[in-house]
Amino acid sequence: MALGAYDRVSFSKQLRQARERLGLTQAELADLTGFEESAISRYETPSPRGPSIQNFRKLVIALGVSADYLLYITQSMGVDHKLAQQIEKLSTDDYRLAKRFVARLARSD
Repeated sequence: MALGAYDRVSFSKQLRQARERLGLTQAELADLTGFEESAISRYETPSPRGPSIQNFRKLVIALGVSADYLLYITQSMGVDHKLAQQIEKLSTDDYRLAKRFVARLARSD
């Protein structure tokens, strides 16, 4: 089952941009997802046929971005999964300190 109607040009652009931000080649992304490199190339080229829902999910996970980002519903790349994993390892006191620090940074904008 393929994804429904979406802006294929934006999807292709967002996919390529997310891959390049991570410094990955198409071959490296293919290895991470279990796809052929030609599939990554095809997904990065606007076409009437996009990835299946299952393959779309694999792309989201491999790139660590939100589905909304790849579909260009939002320009935010979503959750930084590595950062989230590091935060989960913090002690309660360190978590509170980090939370206050981030809140102060957000207010300084």
